[in-house]
Amino acid sequence: MQLRILAMDPGTANFAVSVMRISYVDGVFRFKCEGSAMLDGQRLLKDMKTMRTSLKVFEDYVQPLFDQDYDAFVAERFQARGGKGPTIESVNCMLGRMAGMSAHIEHGDFITAGVWKNEFNRFGDLKEMYADHKELRRDKTRPHIQIHQLDACLLGIYIACKIIGIRPFSFLTSRAKEAKLLSSLDGAPELKCLPAPLPKVRKVKRKSKAKAKKCAGV
Repeated sequence: MQLRILAMDPGTANFAVSVMRISYVDGVFRFKCEGSAMLDGQRLLKDMKTMRTSLKVFEDYVQPLFDQDYDAFVAERFQARGGKGPTIESVNCMLGRMAGMSAHIEHGDFITAGVWKNEFNRFGDLKEMYADHKELRRDKTRPHIQIHQLDACLLGIYIACKIIGIRPFSFLTSRAKEAKLLSSLDGAPELKCLPAPLPKVRKVKRKSKAKAKKCAGV
């Protein structure tokens, strides 16, 4: 079985996407991250007051992803911890928009973080992997994916296992295989199909009334 999966770890500040290729032949599970990226924060829905226009900007931005062929689309459902303001609304609006955009993809799933992370921890140690990834990122001589991109990759592997019908992450039979998994994903190439990030807008700091009066010689 061969699978191509679009996987996402959404947020309003950090939104990761990864494209995974999975094969399962003669009981052997193989994976490869075709590409991964952090979405342009300026094209994400952050303010519910501009929901309609912001969602259109977001849709146009991610459309190149959905113009491709996949066997599955999966995204992590967003669950706010504590007071998060409009964040949960914004993320779920983006997820809802993509639910429609992914209608042509056979498998479409939206799952909570705890579901796939609990499965991972049955065979590996996710906290340990995060710590190892932090160490890998200390090497500035080569590029690394961010932690959210790693999560998107692992989510893609999780859903692939569910589609194939095997226990998710059951191939992690040793610490060495877990390290090999991390090393392979950390070296994932950048996705090339997305538009270039918008130029960052520099915020102009407003002077306090006291400073303004001082500058004016009042």
